[in-house]
This record gives sequence, C-alpha cells and structure tokens, in this order.
Amino acid sequence: MADSSHNMGNNEENESGGRRPPSPYIFRTVMDYESVDSLRAALAQPPYRDISSPSASCKSVGTCNYGSSPGPIAAANLPLCDWQVPHLDLSTSTPQSIEEEVKRLMMLKDYSILDSDQEEKFERITALASRIFEVPICLVSLVDIGRQWFLSNRGLGDVRETSRHVSFCAHAILSLEDVFVVPETHSDPRFKDNGLVTGPPYIRFYAGAPLISPEGLKLGTFCIIDAKPRPDGLSLGDKQNLRELAAMVMETMVTRKKEMERIRDEKTRIIACAAHDLLSPLTGVQLNLELLMTDEALNKKLDANQKDLMTTALRCSELIERICLQAIESFRGDLVSSKRNRIGDQNSDHKEFVAENGLVNIAKLVENINQVVATYPKQVPLFIEVDDNVPPEVISDDLKIFRSILNYLTNACKQTTSGTIRLRIYVRKASESATPLELEILPGALVAPKMDVLVVEVHDTGPGVELEKYPTLFTPVSDGLSSEVRHSKMSNSGLGLYSVATEISSLGGEYGVFPREDLATSSPDNDTSSEWLTENDSILTGSVFWFSVPLILPTTPTTSPGPKDEKKSEEAASLKR
Repeated sequence: MADSSHNMGNNEENESGGRRPPSPYIFRTVMDYESVDSLRAALAQPPYRDISSPSASCKSVGTCNYGSSPGPIAAANLPLCDWQVPHLDLSTSTPQSIEEEVKRLMMLKDYSILDSDQEEKFERITALASRIFEVPICLVSLVDIGRQWFLSNRGLGDVRETSRHVSFCAHAILSLEDVFVVPETHSDPRFKDNGLVTGPPYIRFYAGAPLISPEGLKLGTFCIIDAKPRPDGLSLGDKQNLRELAAMVMETMVTRKKEMERIRDEKTRIIACAAHDLLSPLTGVQLNLELLMTDEALNKKLDANQKDLMTTALRCSELIERICLQAIESFRGDLVSSKRNRIGDQNSDHKEFVAENGLVNIAKLVENINQVVATYPKQVPLFIEVDDNVPPEVISDDLKIFRSILNYLTNACKQTTSGTIRLRIYVRKASESATPLELEILPGALVAPKMDVLVVEVHDTGPGVELEKYPTLFTPVSDGLSSEVRHSKMSNSGLGLYSVATEISSLGGEYGVFPREDLATSSPDNDTSSEWLTENDSILTGSVFWFSVPLILPTTPTTSPGPKDEKKSEEAASLKR
C-alpha cells in the first residue's frame, strides 16, 4: 500500500471493497472479505501492484483475465492481478477461474488460521521434514489472495509472508502433478529472475505437495527448499514422504478447525444461557419501574428530570431485553445470518432481507440513542446530525444498528477529553461521484459504494488510533493482554468494535475507521468537511468510525411494526421460560 501523509498505508478497500481498516500490511487477504460477493468483486476488479516496488500505489486495471497471452508461459510484462501467477506454464498447470478461486479462498478463510500464532504441532512436522530431506528450509504455506502466509516456517527466520507473485507455492497448487518439483531454478524460465532466487534465500531447489482439504481444494503446500540445486529432483519414495507429511498437516488443520468450532459453539451456548437467565430478574426490574411510573402519588412528587430518568431506565431495560432475546434466537437458529452475508444487491436478496428485518424509524432510533447516551459518562458534548436525504424509515435490523452506533459512541466518550463527539447519519448514493483525492485517501466502500447505502459516522476529537492497532481493531480483545489491561475500564473496547463488525457484516454492510485529518486532506475546499473539522479544536486529531448498510426502502411507508417486532412480542413469554 502506498504511504500517506499520516504514516498509514492507504486502505486497499478503496479499490476492492476490503473489510480491514488501513494497516501497514501490503498484501490483501481473504480475511478482509465477509461475503462471497465482496470477494468475487475484489478478484474481478482488484488493484494491480508493481511488485518491484513494495510502496508502489495500487491502480485499477479492469477485469482480470487468466492465461490471455499466447504461448505456454504467461508473458512477464502483462499487468497481473495480485492473485494471479506470473510466468505460469500453461502446459503443466491449470489456471483457476475466479469462481474456483473464490471457493478455494472462502474454504481457506473457514479454517480461521491465517495470521494465527505459531503452533508447536505444525512446527514439529516442519522440523521433522527438514531432517528427513536434509534441507535448510521447510514451510507450511497457505496461499492467500495476494500473499503466501507461513503457518510454519523452518529456516526463514521471522518471515511470515511473501507476495503471491513470487510464490513457488502459488504454482504448486495449480500444477497437474501431485508433487511440484523445481530441480534447478537457474535453468527454469519461470523462476530464474524471481526475487527469491536472485536474492535471499537464494532458492535453487523447491518441492511442494499441496494441502488438499477434505472438499478437494488446494489451500497451500507443504514444501522443502534448498540453496543448492538437485538436478535429479526427488525420488518416488521422497515424493511419497512429502505427500504423507502434507496429509498430516492437513489432518492437523482439520482437527484444529473442529476444535475451534466446538469452542465457538460452546461459547454461543453459554451466552444464550446467560441471556435466558437474565430475562427473569430483568422482568422484575421492568415491572417495578412500570409500577413506579404509574404511581400517581409518586409522580406528583417527581420533577421533569426525575421522570425522564425513570423513562430512560425503562427504555434501557427494554433494549437489554431485546438483546437477550436476540442472543437466544440466534442460538436456536432463528436468525439466518448466512443469508444476510450474501446480500449483494437490492434485487437478488431483497425478499429474504425484508422478511428477516423490520422497519427502522430514523427519528425513533435517534431518540433512543439520545436517551441512552444522555446519562453515559462523557467529558465533551455530543451532537447528532441527520441529513435531509435520509428517509424516515428504512428496512433493516434496528437493534443491530442501534447497538453498533452505541458501541461507537461509548468508545468515543471514553477516548475524548476535549473537543466534541459528533454523530452523523446520511445517505450515500451509488450514483454519486467521488473525487480522485477522496478515492485515494478515504475508504472506497464509504465514498464509492456499489449500491445506495445508509451511512453512520461517529467523529471524535480524541488522541486517534495508533498505527499498530489498525489490523486488529475490529477483532476480539486478545487473550494475551495483561491482567491490568484486561481489567481496565477500556477492556471492552475491542469487543465493542468486534460487535460492530459482526452485526454490520450480518446486514451486508461495511465498516471501518480513518483519521479525521483525512477529511481535510481529501476535501480541502469542502465547507461541510471544514465545519466538522474545525469546530472546538484547532488540531486535526481524532478518528472517524463509520459503517454503512444497504439502503432498502419500504414499498409502502408505514409506521406499523416490522416482522421482527411482531415476532418479539409473541415469543418473549416463551423465551423467558
């Protein structure tokens, strides 16, 4: 990614719709994409990078085409997509179509293993192979969108990833052979000019066996590398040994995946049971609040502020009830989030989306936000702005949108000690044009959405987000955090942002964050941006946390409850039992 003035890599989301906020990483990963549709679009219209310069800017080169050049080996000077393999020998390899690559990458993502810590069970296998084959380097390499990532690395030091363009393993997973062998790289036209051959680790010999999932997809390779050529390649016995070791790695990955799924299911069950158990005492709280609010004698003694506090307490208890009910429904399988993840346009999934969601009344949403945040501890004023282009009602999940806004706002309240916090809700049309500067600096999914979206932004004037925190900002709090951090008042911030990522993704939306200074940089002559940037603070500090969801309007405007609202009232009693 190209460096920007604020010392962060440009968000690759600008071109491809990726999900990760700006980060120092230069390679795209399938972990950035929540749905098949977003991944497919990214592969079809990805950025092209001049791999000779790691800091080169990305630029669109149109639709990717594989093997379009004449001759058995792809021409070196063609602008390749980052997931395509240069110098591919089409006489011994079968290129992946976009659909095949989407399927393979989504399966790789399903293992939840990319960017994980090194694990001893994989390290033992690579160490064993290094001794068996007498090679200095042995790797478990997983082939991602624009990179090969090393699950285990024996002999390459701290290196965990390299570009897919220079990856031998990217060739191996496309090879027609069950073991891909390069006896002498210097005499192979595909690799003689490869940076890993002409420079460290100076590869002269390579052999890799594919990691084949139970579904038959090649996720990567188990490979051995030497700095000395082996003109005779590998014997039949050595090839068999390499295949067996690759199978052992794949079996270990499958076992790991099943264990993670079991743990995840157990955590979901615990959350659902806790939510169920909370409903009983919560009902008592609600009944007592309602009794107090209907007590005429007491109401005569309360002033307006005290009555507002009572109303807010009851409203908060109702929201807690809905969150508990949603957790129980999710555990029971009533919420089919996988369908929502596949929302790609307003036509294909409109009926499913409408059936699973109710109406979101924007005025009511803002009222609820105001009531809840009014009593939340904060040191700066909060301003809420709803643009004129926002319709009175949209079709979506009001609770998920409310929870996501609340998580952004409470996080801003914790971080901001001077200046202001601003909540802005507006509509961004797919037909609206973005300036080249906006496309370069701001998230592409925000300024150039592929469909009409409802956008929510929370601007704060806090200290901003440190560069190293961007890659994991929307992931759960790491188990490796110190006890002091884990028990601090900020320890839930990671879970709050992770909740936003989960809820908005389930609605087919996008989310992210960028520095407030980017607004001024991207729109120096924009009066609206200037107003948001300069009021009450002279230094452009702070962040803009945002999310967008598909803008789907009701066919006939109405204020009647949506399907989920009606279902909630009918099921509440049974769920509390």
